[in-house]
Amino acid sequence: MKKRRVNYRNLAILAGMLLLTLLLVIFLFSMLFRGCSGKGNAEGGKTVETTQNKDSAIVTFGDKAGGTEINLDNQCGQAIVSFKVRGSDSDDFGDNLLGDSRIKNKSTAKWYAKAEDASMNVEVKLANYTSFVLHDIPVSKFNGLVTIKYKDGVGYLEYKPKDSENTISTYQEELKYKDQADSDSKQSDTQQNPAPGQTARAQEEPAVTDDTTGYDETWSETGEGSSVVDDSYDDGTYSDGTVDEGYTEDGTGYDDTSTGEDYGY
Repeated sequence: MKKRRVNYRNLAILAGMLLLTLLLVIFLFSMLFRGCSGKGNAEGGKTVETTQNKDSAIVTFGDKAGGTEINLDNQCGQAIVSFKVRGSDSDDFGDNLLGDSRIKNKSTAKWYAKAEDASMNVEVKLANYTSFVLHDIPVSKFNGLVTIKYKDGVGYLEYKPKDSENTISTYQEELKYKDQADSDSKQSDTQQNPAPGQTARAQEEPAVTDDTTGYDETWSETGEGSSVVDDSYDDGTYSDGTVDEGYTEDGTGYDDTSTGEDYGY
């Protein structure tokens, strides 16, 4: 019986075709899975972040259904980690709209804000724990990109209004708010913690008393050129009504009729 010869060349070609088919199937499944994942995130209104575009992803926050889209450009020198809004109808700032996200320095984010609220304030906190408040944000006037900046302890906005091509800066307005807050804080600290010198002087100063209490106005010390009337003059009348007749201690009386000649005058 003749032995059949194996064609190794054909076997190699067949194995290569099977390997290519397997790789093609794996590739198709991976593309299908990635497409479904991206579609699900887009329908949920979330930012799609993959390994390839994670650093360039745009952070989106706010009420997308009832808000106006604002493109924020972070030029603070630090990442923004907290963004809290206080409307005109509230006394307190709300929750952090960024959640676990952050707006990196020199990057852009989309904020959906209420355009009808002209007295909206925003508290911004940076990655280095610096925080500041943006006052009276004119959302309805924004046209295009709005830049957040931080300089000399003041956070402020730069933007172009809808009716002009000139860039408007809120730096001077925010500086007035900061100066007023610093002045109020200094005055409050002074009232609660007075200077040590002032406290010591207050303790050393004696209490002022009225020295005229019980003062006898019927007596005064005579001075040079002054005269005093002595109301206690003794006219010789005793308390029992008798009159001093001018007797001496030995019983003899004074001679009121004597003249100066008796004494050698």
